[in-house]
Amino acid sequence: MLTDGDHKPGSVKMGYYALHFLFTNIYHKDWAKEYLPTPKVAQTLPLVLSKDEVSDVLGAIPNFKHRAIIMLIYSTGARVSESVNIKLTDIDSKRMQVNIQEGKGLKQRQVPLSPVLLSVLRDYYKECKPGHYLFEGAGGKGSHLGISAVREICKKARHQTPNIKKPYTPHTFRHCFATHHLEQGTNLCHSSGFAGFVTVHRYKSQRGAENAKLPPSPAIVGYTMLTIVIYSIVNLSLFPSPASTIFRNVDISRSVLSFSMREM
Repeated sequence: MLTDGDHKPGSVKMGYYALHFLFTNIYHKDWAKEYLPTPKVAQTLPLVLSKDEVSDVLGAIPNFKHRAIIMLIYSTGARVSESVNIKLTDIDSKRMQVNIQEGKGLKQRQVPLSPVLLSVLRDYYKECKPGHYLFEGAGGKGSHLGISAVREICKKARHQTPNIKKPYTPHTFRHCFATHHLEQGTNLCHSSGFAGFVTVHRYKSQRGAENAKLPPSPAIVGYTMLTIVIYSIVNLSLFPSPASTIFRNVDISRSVLSFSMREM
């Protein structure tokens, strides 16, 4: 793998740790790492769409359910695997939160629920009437939308938006969540805590946010998030979501997507 030129550094590194696990945990033998070096993995910057480009993509998705899940990823910063596993009971409209139950590493967290996204999800529920999972799959009640199906949504949207030259994927909207919050002045430790990012250096490098602080210890982050939730209940405009502005600008042709601004 190191010399054939057909494998990227990330694949080689994965093979390295697979062999390491085999020798140390299965065969219980010593691992001489100096004889098998690993290549450096390039630290690339994330692909990010502008707010206008996000609006164009959302407007190019005709299916209501497909548009709603991309909206949820962008508005909450949830991973694709987390979004498809969200259940109806995970939407807490009283506290304006979405409970992520099956996050990366089986970690749970809570992310803010914007009033605009809540209104869209309510209209989506009235039309599609999901039973268990928020976004049900082809198997009907009890099954959820597949990750590959969400990728296919963006693949079709790319054909409908030839003016956007960036090869965006569902994960791109997670990057957009973090970057757009950073651009509008949200503290980096807040947005990274909501999205469950392990590292935030890529977003600092991309936007040159020299003054953005790295996340403190998990205990402090947990206390900070709790404080944000309390204040958000009192004043929902404390951390306005960039998705709120975009959702209002999307040309929505179907009546089920219309909502009353008085409810926001």
